[in-house]
Amino acid sequence: MHGLIGPSNPLLPATEITLMYFASHLANTVSYETVKLYLVAVQDLHRELNFPLKLTEMHRLQKVLTGIKRLIPTKRRDRFPITLTVLHSIHSYLKPEFSHNLNHVMLWAAFTLAFFGFLRSSEFTCNGPFNPSVHLTCNDITLLPNSHSPSHMLVHIKQSKTDPFRQGHTLTIAKSSSPICSVMAMKDYLLQAQPTSSQPLFAFVRPKQWLTRNNLTMELRTVLQHCGLPANNFYSHSFCIGAATTAAKAGLPAWLIKVLGRWSSDCYERYIRTPKCTILEVPRLLANTSP
Repeated sequence: MHGLIGPSNPLLPATEITLMYFASHLANTVSYETVKLYLVAVQDLHRELNFPLKLTEMHRLQKVLTGIKRLIPTKRRDRFPITLTVLHSIHSYLKPEFSHNLNHVMLWAAFTLAFFGFLRSSEFTCNGPFNPSVHLTCNDITLLPNSHSPSHMLVHIKQSKTDPFRQGHTLTIAKSSSPICSVMAMKDYLLQAQPTSSQPLFAFVRPKQWLTRNNLTMELRTVLQHCGLPANNFYSHSFCIGAATTAAKAGLPAWLIKVLGRWSSDCYERYIRTPKCTILEVPRLLANTSP
């Protein structure tokens, strides 16, 4: 790290003109959003080396970025949110409480956990070689006060996009009075499938394979097609989008939504000490929001 600075390597701290050339060069091959990500990475490196670098105060660089944004059209997928209305449709199709199909029971547990946990797909799927120190397993689920009659559950997320240093984060999700309930879905799945700690939490029985981001999206769209919904507009991230949308509709304050979703924007709000009683109230509020 120290070899990056000093008389022998004058690249750091970077000048504004250097960053302008850097951004312009990147714009030849990557999107505007990716250019911004690269610049944030440069800013983080400077911060680690105790060099102040405030990109927002570099007015010429900001003008270059504005030009890049205008020249490069942003391609956005029209991603629909998974809302309570959609979840009710999925529930009516899967009928997990009465189904002998363990794949349906598993998918319902995964879908509801993703929604009430504001999860990103990488936090509950296994997209590479299984690693119990990274991926979600049955050991990361705790039903309280007991597994027979739980009122809430703890879900330990060991790795996340918003947790680059793998400090981990434990979610608290309460039981709701609605059929759309992550706690009861998880209880039924653990009881019937009995997954072991030597495999990811969510796995298909037939064919025997782990739940990945790709087959999550594929299965979600298959179910939604049976529900008569525009399946191609839904993605694995639709659960997180839908949870935030529903939370806002339920009247949850912005700071609480950011805490629940563990978003880094306005990150100081994540340090607000949220009372446990407030967290435990979230599923009831979400599940009872009118369509």
